[in-house]
Amino acid sequence: MKRYLFAFLILLLASPSFAANHYIRDGASGDGSDWTNAWDDLPSTLVRGDTYYIADGNYGGYTFDDADSGATYIYIKKATASAHGTDTGWSSAYGDGQAVFTGQWLIRTNYLDIDGVTGGGPTNWEGPHGIKKLVSPYSTKPANRGVYFDTGGKGNYVNFKHIEMAFTEIPPDTYPSGECSGENNCNNWEGALVVSWYGSNPVNISYSWLHLSTGAGQISLVPSGSGWTVEYSKLGDNYGNSAQHGEIIGLGAGSGSGLILRYNYFYKWRSSGGVTCLGDGNTMQNVSIYGNIFDHTETTTEAWYTIACGWGDSYGLIPSNWKIYNNTFINYRHGTYLAAFRPGGSGNEMENNIFWYSSGTGPRQVDMIFDGSTKQVTNDYNWYTGDTYYSSYGEANGINGGSVNPFVNTSTQDFRLIYGIAGLSLSSPYNYDMLGILRNGDTIFDRGAFEYESQEDVEPPGINNSTPGSLPSGITQTTISWSTTEVATCRWSQSPGVAYDNMVHVATGGWNTSHSAIVGSTILSDNFNRANENPLGNGNWTKAGTNTGAMKIVSNAVTGNDNSSLNAANYSGASLADDQCLQ
Repeated sequence: MKRYLFAFLILLLASPSFAANHYIRDGASGDGSDWTNAWDDLPSTLVRGDTYYIADGNYGGYTFDDADSGATYIYIKKATASAHGTDTGWSSAYGDGQAVFTGQWLIRTNYLDIDGVTGGGPTNWEGPHGIKKLVSPYSTKPANRGVYFDTGGKGNYVNFKHIEMAFTEIPPDTYPSGECSGENNCNNWEGALVVSWYGSNPVNISYSWLHLSTGAGQISLVPSGSGWTVEYSKLGDNYGNSAQHGEIIGLGAGSGSGLILRYNYFYKWRSSGGVTCLGDGNTMQNVSIYGNIFDHTETTTEAWYTIACGWGDSYGLIPSNWKIYNNTFINYRHGTYLAAFRPGGSGNEMENNIFWYSSGTGPRQVDMIFDGSTKQVTNDYNWYTGDTYYSSYGEANGINGGSVNPFVNTSTQDFRLIYGIAGLSLSSPYNYDMLGILRNGDTIFDRGAFEYESQEDVEPPGINNSTPGSLPSGITQTTISWSTTEVATCRWSQSPGVAYDNMVHVATGGWNTSHSAIVGSTILSDNFNRANENPLGNGNWTKAGTNTGAMKIVSNAVTGNDNSSLNAANYSGASLADDQCLQ
């Protein structure tokens, strides 16, 4: 009997503990066991392995300080119609809005996962997100640091997903005219959305929206962000003043390594700028910035730094092995420091990026050199909008794109490509774009944040404004020109029926909407036609008649008649086609 009792006790001791679900609902007063009996807020003690579902409503700040239990996480999750734990007491009204937390989150524990579940990412940058995290700039420092890692050895293995983070408002005295001085007066400008004070890692921020931030920045990492990843998020609309300079991501004192910024949308960076290194002479190494959009279009206040490490030649962190690949930079500031690095590091590269600004806002220049120093980055395979940087520094495989807009629709922030721009093939993890499209899948590894996906085009471009209309007898040379309703690369042939790939004459203008060619006497004595890629229809320039000594150039038509021709001939079969377009 004792033997069986002993065996029974062993089984009890060995039986696993099962994770439980708990429920939080604004205005409730229960024990958290179901939605009817939910807690009004997160309880003071959280159980590892358990999930805490949060309904729509308003909640306060919280200190996450529970003891570790191996690598077991605590899960905080926004309740939705499709995932809310028990159905007991559930109402659809609990899951169709946001859970709004106003106040500070202090992170004094490890292995924590906070998930808003919905909102965020390339197709839904601004949500709404399931969780919204607000903090007041007027809270006395450090309480105006929205998410604050303030304890050494804590804050490791923490995830924030599908969360909107912002200040409740921006204080007066904004940059450039505003000033503050002294501890009390500058308090309102010394907050940040996320501050790590003791080098917590790894930390992941994904599918989130960080905006409306004051002088200390949106993400301030002191030390410098070792093992942090920010991905699939929108970050921007930061403010600063003359005393407190703001940036989107600020890397502070102390050595750091392994920061990853990928597949994000950076916008409206002000004051100090986008991604900047501050601090001392330690190193910041192995940083990957790839697949992002940097869009400065809506900003009326300029910012000096887009990506910069150091403040001139002798101050700030020393960068090594920074990889800035396949980003798209839109309407960047003229003279902006981009990949401007303090001397002393090595292995920094900037390749496969697109630098574009809209017509009428130029010229713009990318400055990779602090005053008095030398370039600390290897740059190649980038595409520039007629940029003076391209012509003055040059790249063996750089492209001067002139005034071409290579994007689907910049007015709606659709920065996908309308044609392929072949760049340098890169290996994992750089071989996918933010939409999950494999780069080089069509044998071309494109430049910019988005990989071009070729799709069958069903409409040829319109051909307009062909000149000259008629050529007199005896002419020995002329310039023919035309425009297309879409960007296209055009070639032409002396004979009808020649395939595009076999046409040896290439029109000037490149991939553009305006095209021209100089035609000499040899060609004028024969037929000629013009076409562009991927044959889809007819659109010939034709010689009208063989004995009249005159030529008529007709757009989008085949003609065989001029007024004096007795022996007119029709020449058809030349190919006209379109560029390849995203549908």
